[in-house]
Amino acid sequence: MKKVIISLLAVVGALAIVFILFMVGTIWVMNSESMKDKLLGQATELLSEKLETQVGIDSVRVGLTDGIRLFGVAIEDQHQRKMLQIDQMDAKVGMTKLLNKEVSVDKLEISGVKVHLYNPSPDSIPNYQFLLDLFKPNENKVKTPKDDSAKVSTLSNFKELSVHDVEVIYNDMPFHLQHLEYKRYKDGIMVHAEQVSAQFERESKKGPVATEMMVGCLTYMESGDVRQLTVDSLRYKTDNHKLHKRSGRPKRGYFDAGHLDVVANLRMSILQADKDSLVAVITQGDVNDQASGLHITDLRCKLRSHDGKVHLSNATIGMANTSLSFADADLVLPNKKKGTTLQYSTSTLMGKVLLADIAQPFAPVLHTFMEPLNLAARMSGDDKQITFQNIFVGTTDNQLKIRAAGQLNGLDSALAFKAHFDVYSMMASVGMPERIISQFPVKKYMMEQLHELGNTYYTGNFDLLWKKEAFRGLLRTQVGSMNFDFALDEKNKYVYGEVETDSFMLGQAIKMHDIGKIACKADFQFDISRPRTALVRTKKGGKLPIGRVNAEVSEVKYKFVKFHNVAAHINSDGVVANGGINVKGKFLDMLCNFSFTSTTEMEKMKIKPGMHFHKLTEGAKAENEAEKQEEKEAWQQQAGEKELRGQDFAAAEAAALSGSPAETSGKEQKRRQKAAERERRRQQKAAEKEQKKRQKGAQ
Repeated sequence: MKKVIISLLAVVGALAIVFILFMVGTIWVMNSESMKDKLLGQATELLSEKLETQVGIDSVRVGLTDGIRLFGVAIEDQHQRKMLQIDQMDAKVGMTKLLNKEVSVDKLEISGVKVHLYNPSPDSIPNYQFLLDLFKPNENKVKTPKDDSAKVSTLSNFKELSVHDVEVIYNDMPFHLQHLEYKRYKDGIMVHAEQVSAQFERESKKGPVATEMMVGCLTYMESGDVRQLTVDSLRYKTDNHKLHKRSGRPKRGYFDAGHLDVVANLRMSILQADKDSLVAVITQGDVNDQASGLHITDLRCKLRSHDGKVHLSNATIGMANTSLSFADADLVLPNKKKGTTLQYSTSTLMGKVLLADIAQPFAPVLHTFMEPLNLAARMSGDDKQITFQNIFVGTTDNQLKIRAAGQLNGLDSALAFKAHFDVYSMMASVGMPERIISQFPVKKYMMEQLHELGNTYYTGNFDLLWKKEAFRGLLRTQVGSMNFDFALDEKNKYVYGEVETDSFMLGQAIKMHDIGKIACKADFQFDISRPRTALVRTKKGGKLPIGRVNAEVSEVKYKFVKFHNVAAHINSDGVVANGGINVKGKFLDMLCNFSFTSTTEMEKMKIKPGMHFHKLTEGAKAENEAEKQEEKEAWQQQAGEKELRGQDFAAAEAAALSGSPAETSGKEQKRRQKAAERERRRQQKAAEKEQKKRQKGAQ
């Protein structure tokens, strides 16, 4: 596009030379009409010869005070197609300098400009190429001396340019400029453009995207070493001719790159600018995507750009209640010719965040989340993945602290998308989980039980997949610890998983203090489908979750009694939760059926005990045989030890009667050592026997 602008300026310069010829000739021949026609013909012929294409000028008017005016200027390309049309051109010329054969255009005003440019493909030759070639410097050209007596000096730079109503069509894509003004001062310049617009269709990976760009006002000012760029009401709008991504999915955010409507205002100081590099400071920025509700109210940074690489420093991003900043960031911009793709990395991004600020564009469920959070993280990635390091999230009162790291993969495909985060540590003070849950517009179950957990600590990881979220790890609380692994199936609308603990104060958690510590393994599944659950509520009512829980309890204490090998289950239809407990015995199972209708009033649970007699199971038979064998071995061992003790006693008496006192003392000491060794072995076997019984009870 830069070459096109240069070509157009070159054409304007050539037309200005025509003005010069008209002006000089007209003044010297006292403005003769016949002479004007003659000069007009000669000028168009000369210009056509110079441009090697057809040039036409309808008429000309020359005044001694108001300069020169051309009407109906037209230039064709080399395929005889109209390339440039100008309704009117006015030039204010310095008359004093003109008498000295020096042309100075003080002001040039152009209106009604139409430009048609064609470049169908990168391999084709654009219709304006001949202008680029014409005004390209030729180093091999031999300069010939000319007569200075008839020479008119070249056109000096005009001091003021005003252009109105410009329409450019580039490959059937229209661009429009309502007004452009250029002024040159003693120590600088000013360029001001109003109502610049463009419409075009661009190709993306997912198909064509209709794009509109409009600038309400653009001003560039240069004074000495100070250069300022101001952009007001820049609008960027896209339409991919498809339904919005949230169509039929009300829980999804409003952001869709195929349906953008961005309005931006920028203030920028340009410190350095040349062909391949730019150094600038964005002093003020406001970017508002009216389609999604994403509104950045404060954007500031310093940028250095060179050969497709951008370095950002001292950046600040502000929203209504959010402020983030980072010291440095590096970007590699995508370039098809060089084969580079988007890449970026940042230093630690930190600040205060209110998640409600991004609720509408990305997560509507957060629209009532008004808990301010402190955030810190490092980011790096490309167009397919993002890596997060050194993540810290916490409340401003330090009641919640999370440290983690993670990665997003498959950003170019919804089905292949996967997010994985490792939570190194999480601490939530008592009451904090309820505070977080209360920020969401969801039904709140078992909040009192959650409060009883006290301070909670978590380590683990979670995955976010297409229509599925999976969480796992170790949760430590004041009433015990548990390992868990559960998932949310967004496709089939179920939440399910497993929980395991070897020591958990269940009674304290559910306010049934007769129940003590429990060691168990449980699995569960609950229905989270709104249509299905709404149908149940309509028919039956109820406030309970709909689902089931099955548990195998290896040990549990109820009042002063410990139970082993307990099976439990709960089934809830949303109205009533029915459950049962089975304490298995050899000939008799102790049963307990229960039911409840509210998780907030578990003390009103209805309990119905029962018993079930049954034959001795094969497992119990084997256990009995093992116990009998152990008892037999123990009896035989005791009998043997008794016999040995009798023999030792008799030997000791005989030795006492016949031997010396020293010999008797030595034999007595050996006898006692042997007796102690036998007693140690007996206690060891008794302990092993007790351990085997416990293991069988656990099974």
